[in-house]
Amino acid sequence: MDILLLSHHGGTLNAIDLNKGEILWQVPLGEFIELTKKGIPKTGTENYGGPVTTAGGLIFIAASKDEHIRAFDKDSGEELWKHKLPAGGYATPRPEALQEGIILLQQKIKGEDIKAKWNEEQIEPV
Repeated sequence: MDILLLSHHGGTLNAIDLNKGEILWQVPLGEFIELTKKGIPKTGTENYGGPVTTAGGLIFIAASKDEHIRAFDKDSGEELWKHKLPAGGYATPRPEALQEGIILLQQKIKGEDIKAKWNEEQIEPV
């Protein structure tokens, strides 16, 4: 059996306390599904965009090479949700509160705006 060892440090999403200069949490951002299916923990992937944080404490980001958009808890870094996009979303998502618990989430993909209503249970195209 051949084993390939990599000293790869994949992409991460980080929360930093700028007053103290401390990392509050750090999580892998993105995954290689082939490795995850084999039981290898998420490594993170290359990332090409930035996150946005909502007033309700959610972080949305779609920068990962695996072409998913994700929601994270801003206090813990826990991944709350992810959704496969039709292509890479390498621009910062644009959330807009529609009503309590429902967010209109817009993501630019290949020059087009993809819009969806998001809540913790589901995402539906608009």
